[in-house]
Amino acid sequence: MEIEKRDYVPIISISFISAILAGFCCIAPVVLVLFGLSTVSFAAAFNNTIETTYDMAFMIAGLAFLFFGLSIYINTKGKLRPNQTRTYINYFIIGLMCFVVAYLLLHSFAAYVIGGKLGLWSAVAFKP
Repeated sequence: MEIEKRDYVPIISISFISAILAGFCCIAPVVLVLFGLSTVSFAAAFNNTIETTYDMAFMIAGLAFLFFGLSIYINTKGKLRPNQTRTYINYFIIGLMCFVVAYLLLHSFAAYVIGGKLGLWSAVAFKP
């Protein structure tokens, strides 16, 4: 059984949602400032607290969501037969690769580029 093109859409969707969850520690201050819910100084202090304390917890939650979501997707496709094991392993590899790319893009673009334009990193001594 080959991986079909229509199988990529749910895998990429699950990976992207997982990357958003994993990168929420860095995206949250930017979103707060963009929506006008906080000041730049509060968002910078909030980012400093979250990124130094809870960064690994968000990453673990994102990876857990990735593997849980891919497991549910595989179970909805049907029973696992011995000749399909390699295909399902490929699903997990593709999902993990998409997760890493999406996380790096979200983390670098949303947190650092947009946050830098908003002046989040000049408000505190800690600069990512």
